[in-house]
Order: sequence, then structure tokens, then C-alpha cells
Amino acid sequence: MGEESISWLNNKYHKAVLAIVIISLPSFLITGDYIVSDSPNPTDEMAVEPNPFPDEPLSEGLLFVVLDGGRRAEMSNSEYMPNLNRRVADGAYMEMLSNPITMTAVCVKEMATGVPSRPNEGLNNFHPVHPGTPDGWNLVSTHDGDGDGEYDHTFGILGDYVWKDLYPDREIIPFAKHRYGHADYYQGDEEGFVELKSWVEGNPPEGYDRAPNVIVAHLAGLDSVGHRYGVGETYLEKLTMLDDSLEEIFRIVPESWTVVVTSDHGLTDSGQHGAPDMIIRETAAFMWGPNIKKAVIKDMVQRDLATLPSILFSLPFPHAVHGKIPLEAFDLSDEKIAAYEQWNWDAALARNSWMEENGHNYVEGLSSDNIEWNKIPGNEIGIRGIDIFVTIFSILLLSIVLYRILKEDGDNPKIMIMDLVTLQLLFTTSIILAYKREDLTGIYYTLGLFIPIAFFAITYYTAKADRVNENQLKKLAYIYVILAITLLYYEYRLALLAIALLGIAYYITKSNHLDERKRNASQTCIATMMAFMLIYVETRFTVIAFAILLLFVLDKKTFLPDKENERTSKFILYPLLGVLFTTVFYSDHRIHGFSANRKMIFWTLSYDFGMVMMAAAIAFVSTLIYATRNKDIPLTNGIAISATMATIPVMVSQNSNTVDWIMLSVLCIGFAMSIYNYFSNKKLSSIIFHYCAFAWLIMSWGAWAGATSMFFFGATESIINKEWDFLKTRNENKKSDLSRLAMLAIIPIGMWYAWWATLGQTEGLFHTREINPGNLILRGGYIGDRISPSNTWVGFMGAGPAVLVGIMFFNLFRTNGWDIRFTFMAIIIRVSFLAMQLSISPDFPRIVFKLVWDILFCALIAGVTLSYMLYDKWLNKNSIKTSSGM
Repeated sequence: MGEESISWLNNKYHKAVLAIVIISLPSFLITGDYIVSDSPNPTDEMAVEPNPFPDEPLSEGLLFVVLDGGRRAEMSNSEYMPNLNRRVADGAYMEMLSNPITMTAVCVKEMATGVPSRPNEGLNNFHPVHPGTPDGWNLVSTHDGDGDGEYDHTFGILGDYVWKDLYPDREIIPFAKHRYGHADYYQGDEEGFVELKSWVEGNPPEGYDRAPNVIVAHLAGLDSVGHRYGVGETYLEKLTMLDDSLEEIFRIVPESWTVVVTSDHGLTDSGQHGAPDMIIRETAAFMWGPNIKKAVIKDMVQRDLATLPSILFSLPFPHAVHGKIPLEAFDLSDEKIAAYEQWNWDAALARNSWMEENGHNYVEGLSSDNIEWNKIPGNEIGIRGIDIFVTIFSILLLSIVLYRILKEDGDNPKIMIMDLVTLQLLFTTSIILAYKREDLTGIYYTLGLFIPIAFFAITYYTAKADRVNENQLKKLAYIYVILAITLLYYEYRLALLAIALLGIAYYITKSNHLDERKRNASQTCIATMMAFMLIYVETRFTVIAFAILLLFVLDKKTFLPDKENERTSKFILYPLLGVLFTTVFYSDHRIHGFSANRKMIFWTLSYDFGMVMMAAAIAFVSTLIYATRNKDIPLTNGIAISATMATIPVMVSQNSNTVDWIMLSVLCIGFAMSIYNYFSNKKLSSIIFHYCAFAWLIMSWGAWAGATSMFFFGATESIINKEWDFLKTRNENKKSDLSRLAMLAIIPIGMWYAWWATLGQTEGLFHTREINPGNLILRGGYIGDRISPSNTWVGFMGAGPAVLVGIMFFNLFRTNGWDIRFTFMAIIIRVSFLAMQLSISPDFPRIVFKLVWDILFCALIAGVTLSYMLYDKWLNKNSIKTSSGM
């Protein structure tokens, strides 16, 4: 690895990286805590607005049905739910959007409490926590309007446990659990309908004296079917079954009750949720009953449903409910409509005043006489002055600290000052582009794609070239002119920044006052582009796959015979290039209507006989290519290994716990053999471990995931030691060596993201995100427990193999002589600069989503690489001790 001898990469650069991390900590601790902390709201039980008509309830009961995972388009289609759509023909149909964090607990919490959720609440998906504020549901359960000492209503919950966790008081709120884990497609719902029918008919729940007249029935089977089979024939059949069962209930619901049927979130075509995609956020609500009129209401948010208990049962309106009553759905006089809207608005004003009094973000200029709903924040958290101050202070302090750390005696201070000014300009550009994303969409996303490609091309060229043509690179300054003209069309402030960068670049490359210390164009270009790539919010590392694809496709040696075995075997290289081509050009669902990688993964996870045979063939061929790529094992051995791997899709398709545990037992034996051989034959240990990891991946993610991973591992190992071997050796040319080190930092990141994309985890180069937890495929979580797997088991079996192979990918670079320290430093620098940009994100849920998940993933990658670095350090110490002892 031998980079310690590079004089200009000494301890001061390590200090500089550490300084960046430390200076970013206030943003992590102050802004980060603000973003993930609970939404501030008045929790006093008296923080409610009295009902203008306390003695005039609009309904005597409420049946509130939640179909978990119900997509708006399918639920409102009379072909799949004819009874529901017929019932609502004379009622109100409402279209709404859920919170961007489309997880069940988050969505349910919002529709129940009316309190906006924060990003961290997605981590509590299985155990939601009530914010402690008054809401319509806890008010209805304790309301005693006539003062006779008995509650006017009985609130009951059945089905999924999410609502039970929000309202845990079992003394007054009965709960009947009808949910038996992730594989509960039908049983829980069927039992739930039996219980629901009993309650609606007036039978008290066991252990209670009164039958509920306010009922929440959360039926989760549809979501499980969607996760398992996607939105297809089975999902639609399940939807129709629910429609038939619900119709039986509707027939016996008292006419004096209100009925609401809705869903918590939608699903992607492949059955995922958790991401802010519109197809997932779009939900619908169907409402009919007394005082409800025929209406179609659009542009609602899910929190608006939290207003229903208060208006239906003449309850006070909690100040903490961030919802607007859908008054268009109610058949009331104009006077009452006006009174109810004023009531709703006065509650919002009271909440706004509380926010002001308690030092939180609030809206100025609101009054009771002028109702202005458009001024009330939606999912925006609110940008605070303290966070902006922390960001500005941090970047200024960073410039001062870096100047003191990096400046050496004899250095020209002009160069250092201009470098730091450039750094500030790049950071400011990233901040402004992110803040103005909605207005600057074209340039915002284009830069995220262009910068990594241009950086890779220029850096690879200068790293490999024996002599760098500075005059050619100086012409890159014209890019700034084009950028300035383009930005002028969008935003004059960005144009001024671009012109400033142009001036700095021109001064650095042309000034006669810098003499022999003048910065060369290649170093300036590479350093600037790398800095911006690591700083910029929308940088798309996946696009490096396109650069690597072009690197080989445009090299004629890729297609010529290699008699001297100096290049990667075409036997393994061509499959990799094919996978990269598919990933780059056929992953964007919005362009093609499908994502090739995701389609292949779900095809190879199918239990259909034809698909199982295809999966077995893919597993066999890919394993044979991987096993025989180096021609170092007999073909018969390769065929035996491949045949073993080909049996995995067939065995998984048996849908049997017994067969599953046979496979898992063999897998455990394989891992045990790897550990045993580690102490006697490390190479054999590594080979066994790799095959076991790929087998586990095929088992849980399908043959396509295993095949692409083997292609990546086999080809990357060879490329590192052949085509990219020059990057592991110091270049005496200082200009080229800077580029070499930049390549050492960025290639593992780009290759990892490219591999991640082949698992169907990105939606294409032109999608807004490349880290999307909503794309995680957890079907493997049912292996070994087909009936009711625990959340822990689903996470372990579903995500475990992908995590393991991802960790192994960085070890592949490390064990082949690649210095991963530079990757580590690049990643933590990116995490730090992203953290310093959190201050502008609170009002933009999509940017919050992207920043939080990018920071999390980069932090995990940094943790993996750091672990390897510490392990190598420990090995070196032991080696030195052993040598000294000898």
C-alpha cells in the first residue's frame, strides 16, 4: 500500500480531515437534532378550541377502516372494489398525500394525531410513540358531555398493533389483535372481520361492558400480499376479497354512523414503500353517512383525517392537530360551514401563538379575521436562524483552520487563500442550488451527473498519462464561461459565483506573479471538481458506472486478443460490461416504464416454474463464469459448484420451512468451514466464504442479484490487478500522483454504488435519489419462517446478505493492495459537508430525505473502511512484534 512515503501527503492532511469532521459536529448536534426531534406542539390537555356546536354531533358512531398498503388507483377502481365505490357514490371521495416517510407507523400517527412526523420516526415503524398531545381519538374515548360520570363513547381498535401502541390505555380502549407477522396474508384479516362484525352488531369486546361505537379497524393483509407478490394479480384478488368482506360489514352498520375507508400508504409496482415517491404517497379516503354529501375533494393531506372525530362528535379541536377539516364533504348550512372553518382556523392560530411563545418557528402576520390556510406550513419543519448561523460560522472557521494547518513555510499565501475562497464558493453554490432546487431543477440535477463523469475522465487521464498536456486542461476554463451563461438564465447569483470561479481559475493558471509556485491547470481542475463532487448535495456516484463502462468500451484493447494475459479476461469482463450497460440505460422506471434490474430480481424470486428454471440457469451460468474465470480450477469442479448454486432457486421455491432449514444448515456449515480454514489456509477460507455469501444472496435476493455480484467481484478483482494496477504505485510526477490518489479514493465508491444499483436499489441516473430505503427487498426474510417471521428475522435474512456482500466489496479492494484510506477520507469529508448543509433542508422534505439517508449510508461505508484500516493496523503491529520476537 506504501503511501506513507509521499512527502506532500503527510500528517497535516490527516489533521485537515479531522478538522473538517470536528467543525461539522455543531451542525450534526444542533441542526441534526432539530430535524429528527419530535415536532413541537402544545401538549397541555387544555390546549383545545371549544366546539361551536357542542350539543349538535353530526354522527352517533364512526367506523374507520384502514387498508394497509392500499393504492389509490386500485382502491378507486370499481373493477377491483365495486362495493366500496358504489357506497361512496353518494358520499365524499377524498384524495390526499401521506407524509414523505411512507412507513405504516408514521402515516398512522399523522392520520390519528394530526402531528407532523420527523425523519427519525421511520425507525420506529413497528413501535410508534404518541406525541403526548390531545387528539380527536383520545378525546372521544374520555368525553363526558352530559356530565353523568360515564364516557359518551367507547373507542375500540382491532387488527394491526400500530394503533394499539398509540393508544395503550386498555382500561377504556379495547384492542383485539388480528395480525400474525409478515406472512399473514389472510388469517388476521379474516379473524378481524369476524370480530368487527360482532362489535358492529353491539356485542361488547371480551372483558368490557359496552360495545364500541367508535371503531378503528386496521387490516394489514393487503400490505403483506403486496410485499410478497407485488401489485399484481394476487394483490388485486386480495383487494376484491376485502371489498366483499367489507360489504358484509357495511350492511349492518347503523345508518346513524359515519363510515371512512382509507389506506396508510400506497406501494410501488414491486410492493415496496418507505420512499417519498408519489405512487406511494397518494392515498384516498371514502366517507359516507349522516350529514355527508356527494363530493370529490382533492389536495388534502393525511393529517386532515385527524380532524374528523372532533367535528363528527362535537368535541373540542386540539391545537396540536395540523389538519384542515374537509368541510366540502359535509352537508351543512353556510353558517355552520363558516363557523366550523373559523373554529379550525382559531385552533391553528392558537398553535402558531404557542410556537412563537416557546421559541419555535411560527408564521408572522396571521389574524383571526383573515383565514389564510396557504400560509400554514405543511411538511416543512422550518428553517431556523441558529442553523444558518452555525453553517456560516462553520465554513468560515473551517477556512481559517485549514489555512493554519495546510500552510507551510515558503508557500505562496495567495494560492492557499484562493483555494479556500474557491472552497467557500463551491459550498455556497451547493447551498443555493439545493435551496432553489424547485426553480433550478435542470441545472441542479445536471451538475450532479456531469461533475462525477467529468472528474473521473480528467482524473483518470492525468493519472495514467506520462506527461500531462496543461494547455489542453487550461481550455477547461471555458466550461466556466458556458456554466456562467447557463446559470445566468436560471439565477444571477449563481452566475456571479461561476464568474468568480472563472476569475480565480484564470488568475491561478495565467498569473505571472506566482512564478515557479504557480498552480498547474490539472491540479486546479482536479482539486476543484473533487471538492465540489464531495460537497454537492445532488452528486450521483452511480453515474461513475457510466464512466467505467465508457472507459472499457472506448478502449479498442477491450475487443482485441490478449495473448500476454495483461488484461482482464473477456470471459468475466463482458458480463460485467453487460450488467453496467443495463444498469446505466435501463434502470429508470419513469423513462422505460420498468427497471431492468428490479424486474430481473423479482423474476428470479418468483415461484412460477418457468421463472424458477430461468433463475436456476442464471445461477448456474454466472457461478460457472465466476468459478472458472482464472482457469485455476478444473472445469469439473466449477460445474459441481455451479450445479450446487443452481439448486438454490429450486429449493427456495418449495416454500417449505423444512427445505429452508436444510439450506440454512448447509450454509452455516460452509461459514464454519471458512472460519476453520482461516487459521490454516486463508485463501481457501476466503473462497469458501465468498461462495457462501453469494449463495445466501441468491437465496434471499434471487439469482440475478447473486449473478451480478459474482460478475462484479470477479471482474473487479482482475481489473484492480491489471488495468488499474498502475494506481497502486506511486507516480513520480506530482501532478499525475494527485490524480492517482483521487482515483484511489473515488473508484471503490463508484464501483460500490454501481453494484448497489444492479440490486435494483436505484431508479436510474435521472431519478432524484440513489439511496432509497423504500427499495430494499426483504422477501428473503420469510425463508426459515414462512408463517410469522419476526421483524428481527426479516431484517437479518432480508438485508443481511446484501450488507455482507457490500462489506466484502471494500475488502476486495483492500486485499488486492488498494489503499482504502483515501476512500475513507473522501467519505467522511462528504458526510461532514452534507451535515453543514442540513441548515437549509428543514423546509424541503425531499432534501431532508436525501441528506439524512446519504449521510447514514456514507457513515456506514466510512465505518466499514475504518474497521478494515484498524484491522490492518492491528495486523501490522502483531507482525512487527512477531518479527521482533524472532
